Amino acid sequence: VSSNGNAPILDVSSLSNTEIIEITSTIVRKVWEKRNGVVKTGNRLAMQLLQLTADRLERGEREILVIPTRTSRDSTSNNDERIHEAKTEEAKVTSERLAGARKILQQIEK
Repeated sequence: VSSNGNAPILDVSSLSNTEIIEITSTIVRKVWEKRNGVVKTGNRLAMQLLQLTADRLERGEREILVIPTRTSRDSTSNNDERIHEAKTEEAKVTSERLAGARKILQQIEK
């Protein structure tokens, strides 16, 4: 191993088997620590994304685009071409998607 290609810092051929095993063990341990850190970070990110999705589903923040038909353009009603929240009891019942997202979130939190 050399620092700049001129003078070697460490001549690997001069190491004993014990030293090679010790260096290899140290490197492997550090690599696994970094891997575990990446996994934990990925899990935290996934949890945050699931939480944001569940929050949005609960609040009903969905952007829905409605393509107007010929009849809606020709009608004289006051249509702003958006879907409005229903004021019925059916609107208060949680959707299957929201229930599924909550179930996944609970499984991950365990």
